[in-house]
This record gives sequence, structure tokens and C-alpha cells, in this order.
Amino acid sequence: MIGRRVGEPQLNRAGDSFLTVVLRAAGDPMSLVPAVRSAIAGLDNTLPLHSIATLDQFRANWITLWRVNMLLVAVFAALARALGGISIYGVLA
Repeated sequence: MIGRRVGEPQLNRAGDSFLTVVLRAAGDPMSLVPAVRSAIAGLDNTLPLHSIATLDQFRANWITLWRVNMLLVAVFAALARALGGISIYGVLA
């Protein structure tokens, strides 16, 4: 979203607000999850926590989505090229 200030909640399509929290850990980042859950519960007990992942897991999921999209584009491009070749052969024959 253009013009959004740092720390300002983003709006998703349903209109609900959500906030992304990024933490840096010296050791195992998943060991911080209970402490983060208790700290957020101390602020507001009604806030749900979901999609807790490390940066490597997030990046792997994001790259997987791009790879699937590019595979679909490549398949449809090959299909279009094959159909174009067949049609040109049919016209010339």
C-alpha cells in the first residue's frame, strides 16, 4: 500500500486489520514463540496469532508460489507454440 507509515496496520480485502511482527533471534527463532505469545496476550488477550514461521520458511513458501506460477506460464507458452506450429503446418500443407 502506497503511503503507509511504518507500524500502521494494513487492511486486507475483508477490511480486517493485521500486523506483521518480525523478530531477530540469536539462537533458534522458534524458541521465542511462547515468549512472544505471552507478551502479545499481555497487551491484548483477544489478538489471534497465526502464520508463525521463520524467514527461511516464509521465503521458501514465497519462492514455491512463484515457481508454480512460472511453470504454468511455461506450460501454456509451450502449448501456444505447439498449436501455432500445427496451424502453420496445416495452412502450408
